[in-house]
Amino acid sequence: MKTKFFLFIFILTLNVQLLTFNCLGQEQPAQYKNELRLDAIQLFKSTFMLTFERTLNDKSSIQLSGGIILKENESEQKRGGIVEVQYRLNRSFKKIIDSSTYSMVVYAGPFLRYRYIDATSTSYFYYTNSLYENNNYYYNKLYYFSTISGGALVGIKFSLFKYIFIDMSFGGGIKFTETNGYKTSTILDDAYTGVTPVGSLSFGFKF
Repeated sequence: MKTKFFLFIFILTLNVQLLTFNCLGQEQPAQYKNELRLDAIQLFKSTFMLTFERTLNDKSSIQLSGGIILKENESEQKRGGIVEVQYRLNRSFKKIIDSSTYSMVVYAGPFLRYRYIDATSTSYFYYTNSLYENNNYYYNKLYYFSTISGGALVGIKFSLFKYIFIDMSFGGGIKFTETNGYKTSTILDDAYTGVTPVGSLSFGFKF
């Protein structure tokens, strides 16, 4: 499972590099077609996630995202990664105020996401009897979560300044999880399988 995950990461990274090289190798038009953003919501999930979006034409774009998952404390450790691809159908609006151009994009489209986590759960307990001294004991449980999800979303993106943008989206999809632990009915849990909401709030710049 780990081999498949790292192979998937390698292929996605190679595609992003080839796409970026192709963009830089051509003459840049007046309208910038590349965008790099940071997902703020994923930060609260212990995930550092960056998104590269490339405008294909006036009505569509493709978006590739990748993130690193890292969380460590006394009772839990998580390490993993996430990759996602989106295809967007866009509708653009522009307005000029005091010689400054402000833009807004309304979009909708499908997405596909893969997420992998290695987790270690540490449990502590206190043990005592008449023969032995009091002691604290602990044991570790090792889990993995391999998740594939897909669905659709809608969103809006607008400019704060000439090149700075905020992107907000929401939608839903179906999530399938493979794990060596117990499945759960909690929608936001790593071990959940079923219908789930999705959303993002990111900010970045065009180039």
